Amino acid sequence: RKLINNNMSKESKIEEEEAKIDQLKSKIKEKDTKIKTEDVTKTKGLTFDDFELPSDLQLAIYDMGYEKPSPIQEEAIPLILEGK
Repeated sequence: RKLINNNMSKESKIEEEEAKIDQLKSKIKEKDTKIKTEDVTKTKGLTFDDFELPSDLQLAIYDMGYEKPSPIQEEAIPLILEGK
């Protein structure tokens, strides 16, 4: 029974964290209207969700107002996650 309750608690916690992330995404600060050069705009189209980062880190990223990773982040984050 404990195992079932723990699994349900984990699932509930995950759902709660995902809801928080979605809520923060909806509150992202105003769109950045500055002119952007290709070194910033030429992305692969990834999102921070694609990296499967811990939910507390994703919450912090969205809370800071970041919506999508830059090209350098798209390249660096997977390497960092692999420990390289």
